Amino acid sequence: SNNTQIISTNVSSLEKLIKQLGSPSDGEPLRNRLHTLSHNTQMLASETNTTLKNLGASTQGSNKRQQRIQLERLRKDFRSSLTRFQKVQESIQENVTLRGAPGGGRDRNPFQETDDVEADLLVAADEEERKREL
Repeated sequence: SNNTQIISTNVSSLEKLIKQLGSPSDGEPLRNRLHTLSHNTQMLASETNTTLKNLGASTQGSNKRQQRIQLERLRKDFRSSLTRFQKVQESIQENVTLRGAPGGGRDRNPFQETDDVEADLLVAADEEERKREL
């Protein structure tokens, strides 16, 4: 739950940083913050996905209805945060590509190297859901 809240907070911060692209405050420090926050959020999402898988495995076959309900809520919140993060990643990609490097140059886009971790996590979360439903 805490990780999902952090992911959501990070997404909100990323949205604010995106709005600064192309503005007078755009520059290497802003783009580094974008890249670092995005990377850290990806790592946290990956860690959270692993944790939720482990929790799912430990509650399988459990008669503790309340635990299963809480786990479902966590998974739903996580998927929602992950979807928002994926949309923000796409927005970053578009904005960095569209605006180019600060100062008008066409610099390397560090976000093009992102290997769709969010998409992989969404697929993994959906697969876990399907397994549980069986």
